[in-house]
Amino acid sequence: MFTQTADGRDLREAQWRPLPEFPKYEITPDGDVRNARFGKLLKEHQNPVTGVWAYTLRKEMRDGTNKNHTRTWASLVKSAYPENVA
Repeated sequence: MFTQTADGRDLREAQWRPLPEFPKYEITPDGDVRNARFGKLLKEHQNPVTGVWAYTLRKEMRDGTNKNHTRTWASLVKSAYPENVA
């Protein structure tokens, strides 16, 4: 399992929750996302127009194909930690 972010934060003691819309992924309250099976951290990217940070997550569709979905890190945190929404 990967336990350190690119900026040096240690995630060994982090609280991870599954993402309701993307069950193959987990997220921390700080917005770090990882693959639940392998523990690999995903890289976030910044929209060049809006400046919003987001992740691209893969999801299996009903027809068996995989499709990429882009979601902002804030919306992912809200979905997994609704009690933290102010």
